[in-house]
Parts: sequence; C-alpha cells; structure tokens
Amino acid sequence: PKDHTVVVKVDVTAEQLTYKAMRAGQVRASCHWHDRQADIHVAGANAAGGQVQGDAVLWPDVNGLFLVPQLTGVQASQLLTAFGVPSDILTGALNGGGQIYMPDRHQWKSPAHWQAQLSLAIADGVAQRIPILVRLWSAVTLQSVLKLQMPSLPNEGLTFSSLTGDFAIGNGMAVTKNLSLDSSAVRLDANGEINLAERTLNLKTSLSLLHGITSSVAKVPLAGEVLARGADFLTTVPFRVSGPYHDPSVMPLVVDLGSR
Repeated sequence: PKDHTVVVKVDVTAEQLTYKAMRAGQVRASCHWHDRQADIHVAGANAAGGQVQGDAVLWPDVNGLFLVPQLTGVQASQLLTAFGVPSDILTGALNGGGQIYMPDRHQWKSPAHWQAQLSLAIADGVAQRIPILVRLWSAVTLQSVLKLQMPSLPNEGLTFSSLTGDFAIGNGMAVTKNLSLDSSAVRLDANGEINLAERTLNLKTSLSLLHGITSSVAKVPLAGEVLARGADFLTTVPFRVSGPYHDPSVMPLVVDLGSR
C-alpha cells in the first residue's frame, strides 16, 4: 500500500547465492521490511574464500544503500575481480570492515561514488608490478639517490607479510594517514590522498630498508650523507608520489639525517 503500512520479516538461508559478479555460499540472513526501507542482517556467508558478516539498510525508492560489512579471510584477488579489477594485481587474506553509504546502489562497483570509513588489513600476499611500486623501487635503486646493493623487484611481484590502512572516502577522494606495507626487505608507509574519480595519487611515502639488504652504504646525494646504522637497519628514504595511477611521478624529499 502507498501508506507503507505493510511490515515483512523474512529469514533467508541459501546454499548458493549469486548477485552479478559476486557469489556466496551457506548464507544465513534476515530481512525486516518496514516503512520505506529494508533492514538486512547477514549472520554469515562464505564468500571469496572467507567469511562475510554485517548489516545493511536499503531504501528501494531512492536506490540508497548503507552497509556495515565485516570481512574475515576473504581472498583479495577474488574481491577485486567482483569490482572489475584484474585478480593478479594483489593477493592475500583480507580482514576488516567499516561503514559504506552509496547514494545509488547501482554504482556499488565504483568507490568514487561512496561515502565510507574503512579499516582494512591484507596478510601474506603479493603485490604485483603495480606502477607505484615499480617507480619507488626504481627511485631507490638509482645511483643518484642511494648507492647500495638493492635487490631488483621480482617479476612475480613483492611478497609482503601485511598491508594495512584506514581510509576515509567521500566526494570522489580516499584519504589515508596510515597505509603501510611490511615485507622481509622493505617497509613502506604512506599518507595522503587518492583521487578515485580522476584515478590520481598524491601521497607522501617513506621507504625503510630492512633485513636482507647489504649494509654497505655510500654517500647519498639527497642530503649529503647517510650513516649505516647496523646490518639490520639502513635508513628511511622519503618520497612524494603524485600523478595518474598508471604513470605516477616519484620525487625524493629531504632526508632527516639525525645525529651521528
């Protein structure tokens, strides 16, 4: 009825559930339809190699959708595929969640149209030859930046133990203050903005050279000199990364040498 007086409560179980490119199994959910909205609770579902739980509110007449997801052990490569991103860019087990509002649920595949707060962590994965990693690696290995025996970036990508970050998304922008990648060779920390609409970056990054790299360090023209501080830790090199996703520029920043 037009006065929205009907109330419907439904419990849903499904062995297999498919929505466009997204698939889930062993789904346990409930829906409470009242007034002009549907309140949805997902008690559990197997999806992309992991578990999905959470809540959602759907306003069908305006196509609005609000999500509070919780992901556990979801394979990042499979999730990226659902968003139309090549699955070989990033692998690993994704945990995290947050809040997402989509003014138009039909644009759910485009984070540029989201308003969201997300906290994400990927464990034991591989970052393939993503342009930002390739450019940073090349910048560090240049003789004019740092003269040391830096290993080349493997063709199969950079293996990492963790990739974490919190993101605030709105007006086509994603802002992070604590994006961090840890591997056996390097640690990469970044903060700044990602323009999701224009597909550009503006990040300040710090690349720390860790275990597995020789401690033979020569002078660094960036700021005059760097002293080796032991075999386990060499130094941290800051960069500004800006420009389009596919072709970012990397500019070295002034190095704080600290005290001898």
